[in-house]
Amino acid sequence: MKNKVLSIKSTLYLIILILALLKIFFSTTFSHAKSFDIKNIEISKKFNMDFQKTDVLNEGFKIAYRQLIFNITKSKDQFKLKDLSLIDIKTMIDNFSIKEEKFIDNIYYVNLDVSFNKKKIFSFL
Repeated sequence: MKNKVLSIKSTLYLIILILALLKIFFSTTFSHAKSFDIKNIEISKKFNMDFQKTDVLNEGFKIAYRQLIFNITKSKDQFKLKDLSLIDIKTMIDNFSIKEEKFIDNIYYVNLDVSFNKKKIFSFL
């Protein structure tokens, strides 16, 4: 009887260990898929009295979102997802970086990278 209980406990511990290892190895938390990083978004806007840098960045976020949807969805579903509000897009962004910005002949040029949060994208989809 004691050997049978010991065998059941060993089997139970082995199953728990296997499940824990599967969770660790197949978790999306540690995944660094490049499909959620949109790089080299180039935007230019004429520099005048009404110029706002945030407007240019917001345009970049919209472009990055459209590229992300193009990369991770089927073409028949892309048109359903393309028109999302800027506020919703911003909630899904993990971070962004401005790689280069310059003013040439009263035109503002910017090159940026945007990284989206995988969990928020998956929950949205």
